[in-house]
Amino acid sequence: MTGSQNPHPSVYPRPMSRSDASPHTDGYRFDEGMIDPPRSSSSVVRFTNTQPPRYPNPQTGTSPVPARRQGMTKDLPPQMRSTGHTGRQPRLPMQPPQAYTTSGAKTTRPSKTPIKEKSPRRVHWLLPAGVGMVAMLVLWVLGSTALSWGIERYNDFKYGYPRTFQTDAVVGHNDSPTHKSHFIAINYNHQAIITEWMGGDTGSNKAVIYVVNLMNSDNDDLAPVTLDFKDLNGDNKPDMIVHVHLSNQDQVSVFINDGKKFRPTNANDKFTAPIN
Repeated sequence: MTGSQNPHPSVYPRPMSRSDASPHTDGYRFDEGMIDPPRSSSSVVRFTNTQPPRYPNPQTGTSPVPARRQGMTKDLPPQMRSTGHTGRQPRLPMQPPQAYTTSGAKTTRPSKTPIKEKSPRRVHWLLPAGVGMVAMLVLWVLGSTALSWGIERYNDFKYGYPRTFQTDAVVGHNDSPTHKSHFIAINYNHQAIITEWMGGDTGSNKAVIYVVNLMNSDNDDLAPVTLDFKDLNGDNKPDMIVHVHLSNQDQVSVFINDGKKFRPTNANDKFTAPIN
């Protein structure tokens, strides 16, 4: 046709979707449509529909929507089939999380077990006891070493080196309270050498020397030598007692006073007084 318009322009009928179909079609149950998940909204272009809507007749016409299978009701839980739809979707049981391996197979992820806190380990009583004993031993060794060092420094200050001791006493050898005899004791070459100057006369003819051999011990040359005078045999004459102060014990030697000088003891001497 030329020069004339078509009174009925071409109208493209929009395709009929599943939502346009009546839920009351053959083979479709209302309850089954209610439990279907809601469809997400989508943007569509609505075409102009100039024709009246068509309502399919469930008795005479055939619907373009395929009939739903009747067997789907068998998949519903028994309570929904017996009591009907409650208006809510059925709550499916929770399944444990699944992990996918690189090969695509599903593996069930093991559930995390709570970690038990380790109880503090009890220390056996022998451990602190042993540590205490070792500490006491170390302290004892250190204390003994420090004590020995301190005693040696004291002897250095008091007796010098070689160890020297001096004293004056009245022993009845040409002496008097105003002119006492003078004694010098020296630890020299593992011997205690005692020199007596009778009556305090320092002349060579008045000097008498007494020698005491020391015990073989470590550092006996550092042992001080001291003198003491006491009547041991009861003859009213002071006898001379020599003390050598060794590190482990004291060495004591006695010289008997015969009225002119001192002599070493013998088997006939009887002591009536203690030496110390």
